[in-house]
Amino acid sequence: MVNRRRPRCGRHQFTAENRRNDLFEKYYKGQNIIPDDEWDSFMQALGQDLPITFRITGFRGQSKDLLRYIKESYKADIAKMPFPVDADGKQKPVSFEPLPWYPDEMAWQLDTDKYVVRKAPELKALHQFLVSEMESGKISRQEAVSMLPPLLLDIKAYHTILDLCAAPGSKSAQIVEMLHADAERDCTTDTDQDVYREPSGLLIANDLDQKRCYMMVHQIKRLQSPCAIITQEDATCFPRLYSSLFSKSEGSTNQASQLFFDRVLTDVPCSGDGTLRKNPDIWLRWNPNLGLAEHALQTRILRRGLELLRDPVGDSPKDCARLVYSTCSFNPLENEAVVASLLDACQGTVRLHSNIRPSMFPPLNVSELHLERCMRVLPHDQNTGGFFIAVLEKIAPLPWLKQPSGRCKADNSENQPQIPSGLKIVNCGVRMFSVMEDKQFNGYRLLQDGVELADAFLPVTGGRRILLTENEHTDLVLLLEEEMPLLSRFTEATQNRCSSMSPGPVLIEYRPSSSRSEVRGDSQPESVSLSISIFSSIDSKCGLKNK
Repeated sequence: MVNRRRPRCGRHQFTAENRRNDLFEKYYKGQNIIPDDEWDSFMQALGQDLPITFRITGFRGQSKDLLRYIKESYKADIAKMPFPVDADGKQKPVSFEPLPWYPDEMAWQLDTDKYVVRKAPELKALHQFLVSEMESGKISRQEAVSMLPPLLLDIKAYHTILDLCAAPGSKSAQIVEMLHADAERDCTTDTDQDVYREPSGLLIANDLDQKRCYMMVHQIKRLQSPCAIITQEDATCFPRLYSSLFSKSEGSTNQASQLFFDRVLTDVPCSGDGTLRKNPDIWLRWNPNLGLAEHALQTRILRRGLELLRDPVGDSPKDCARLVYSTCSFNPLENEAVVASLLDACQGTVRLHSNIRPSMFPPLNVSELHLERCMRVLPHDQNTGGFFIAVLEKIAPLPWLKQPSGRCKADNSENQPQIPSGLKIVNCGVRMFSVMEDKQFNGYRLLQDGVELADAFLPVTGGRRILLTENEHTDLVLLLEEEMPLLSRFTEATQNRCSSMSPGPVLIEYRPSSSRSEVRGDSQPESVSLSISIFSSIDSKCGLKNK
């Protein structure tokens, strides 16, 4: 999590035998966070590489089709295949199962490391599938423990959410998925289930490092969501955001109100010793001072996150704003100590959310703070990395903040010189159209990045849409296999749809009985073609391999 330069060490240097550090063992034995009878299992788990885990993008109706495809095409085959040879030359059994605690079987774990998957011929097809689906945004590679903080935020479609330390963006992408998934659940209650609904909430994903911000752009752009804004600001002093959009007064154009957040995620920089299985070079440089160096920064970030949470509305516990604090460290100095210092400073205005699981560490003489409600995930529990999570709820205004009036003058007012003129935004929204000028078409061309959004607003019977049903399945295969197939080779139904269509960009929709897919295409007088470069995701999603 910390952007530090690391010593260049080949992976061959790190075997199970030399993944040891005497200072590490002495320090954590003294912390008593791992029971004595589990210590050997703990160290044995740290000596092994992490298994592969990924999430299926769980919105816009495509996730169920992809889940079914994974079960039918890979799960059964992997169970029957001979055991691949790992990096140490040993045969190891491989299991491929959904994570039992993740909703709707949308997260999966392959119980072998990435080096075996890349080299084992038995797993070549699965490796190619994972790479292609990641590029198309249908799945996201992510550690299992990294999936926990967004789940504990309890996100609704109308929430405004701030991810203060968001890079490289896997948790932010998961939050965007959850915003859309909740909006889609609301749609299922409508009489017309084809009604398209975007979430009214938004996510601001922030990071201080510009290069890491562009990594987030790549992560979130794959989801084609207009609900994400990527910013580059210091998390310890993230600016207050003011806009007339947040003002409740009608007819007021010169009044600006502050945006407070319903949910804040602070996955703070840390020493990172919970990632020893993924980054074994930490064994070479680990010492107790790593945690000491991060404590002050983590406290400032957590404090700023609490300040940006909205105050509770009403007396119901359900109306409390929520902050999730997490690290990938075992160190209590970076975990319970940080949470305890802020709980003490908040004087009862913030509380730890109810117990998540039995505590694996003794209380620290501050039982009134209920630190047993924090969660520490250990590698040997469920074959994961190490992680720490605390869920904080704001139940009253913070004692060190003066009660604002709730509204201020415009940001160019002489009475408010401290309000900055702007926010450094790296990326936001989805680009849907580009200008196209040639001899045959002059106007706006639909882009693949925004094709799923555009589908909701283009007329179903409009002149720029080509609908392919299950009866025209061969037409889709032809489009995928050839660059510019002649129109005369398509079925009669498709030829009739295209005959009255002028040259230019079109939306090609494939709608079999159980799902739908949309891609951008181009119509010419004698041919129709797809305007995308990656076909593998469409191939698997539409079930072409099974036809």
